[in-house]
Amino acid sequence: MKYKFYCDNVAYLTWDQFNSDGKEKNFHHSKEVRLMEKIDGQWKIVCVSAFWDYKNLIPVSKLPMIQKIANESRGKNKI
Repeated sequence: MKYKFYCDNVAYLTWDQFNSDGKEKNFHHSKEVRLMEKIDGQWKIVCVSAFWDYKNLIPVSKLPMIQKIANESRGKNKI
């Protein structure tokens, strides 16, 4: 996950997400984006964008490698 705070009450977040089919045999990759605003002390979603790759399915056998890469980079990438 990458994030940037524009002030105490506004944040931008983006991350890679892997979305399963109904049988959880294949996954689609998507880039997720959220614009968040803190209202009365609680974070609220202001805008959602999701950019999906429908053409390139990822077999479930590849997910452990993808999860390992994601875990290794977690928290290190701020924008």
